[in-house]
Amino acid sequence: MNFVLFLIFIVLIIAIGGDRGVMSLVALLGNVIVFFSSVYIMKYNDPYKLVLFDIVFMCLLTLIYQNGVNIKTMSSLVSVVIVAVVLMYISKYIGHLGNMGGYNEFEMYEDTLMNLSVNIKINLPDVAVAMLVLGVTGALIDIAVAVTSSVYEVWKNNTENDEKTLITTGMHLGKSILGSTINTLWFACVGEFLLMFLLFRRYEYSFVSLINSKAFFDIIANIMLSATGCCAVVPVATYVFTKMTKWDRFAKHEAESTEENI
Repeated sequence: MNFVLFLIFIVLIIAIGGDRGVMSLVALLGNVIVFFSSVYIMKYNDPYKLVLFDIVFMCLLTLIYQNGVNIKTMSSLVSVVIVAVVLMYISKYIGHLGNMGGYNEFEMYEDTLMNLSVNIKINLPDVAVAMLVLGVTGALIDIAVAVTSSVYEVWKNNTENDEKTLITTGMHLGKSILGSTINTLWFACVGEFLLMFLLFRRYEYSFVSLINSKAFFDIIANIMLSATGCCAVVPVATYVFTKMTKWDRFAKHEAESTEENI
C-alpha cells in the first residue's frame, strides 16, 4: 500500500508539475538523503554544525537548484541561514535550561524502555535542539520566498522605489503570511497535545504538574521557537532583499530582463 501511494504521488507531481515537478522530486530526494545521513553520523559530529550544513544544503536544493541564482533565491537563502543560526543559539539556551530531549514522564515508564540501552553516548538535548531548528527550516524557506517574491514584483515594476517603500511592503505582506503559517504549526502539534492531555487526565495529574512536566515543555518549546523563527524571517528577508537590490549585478540583470519583456 505504501508503494502504491508513493507511485501515485510520483505520477501526479510529474503530470502536473512537468519539468519543475521532476526537479522538485530530485530536490526532495536530495533532502531525504541528507536528513538520514545526518541522523546516522550525528553520533560522531557536533549536531549544531551538522544541522547548519543540512540547512544550507537544503536551501541550495530547494531554492537555487529549482529556481536558479537570482535576487529572490539568494536573499531567501541568506535570510534563512541567518534566522536559523540565531534560532539555534536561542533554542540551545532555552533547551538546556528546560532539559529538552530524552524521555519524558510517560516514556520513562513504558515497557519498551526496558529493552533499550541508555548508554548511547549522545547529547540528547543538543540533538533535540538541532532537530527542532532543522524541522522548521521548511517553513522558514516558504515564508522567505513568499516575502521576497512579493517585494520583488514591487521593485521590478519600479526599480527606483526607496528602501523604506520596499521594507514597508514586505512587512505588510509578511503579516498576512504569518497568520496562516503559525496556525499550520499549531495544528501540526494538536495531535501531540491531545494525546498528552488524555494521558495526563488518565493519570490524574494536576494543572501545576501539567505545565511543569517535561512532555508539556517539549511541545510548547517546539511551537514557540518555531513560531519565533517564522516571525523573525519576515523582517530579515525583507531587509536582506532590500539591500541586495543595491547590488549592481542584480540591478542590471533585472533592468535587462524588463527591457527584453518590453
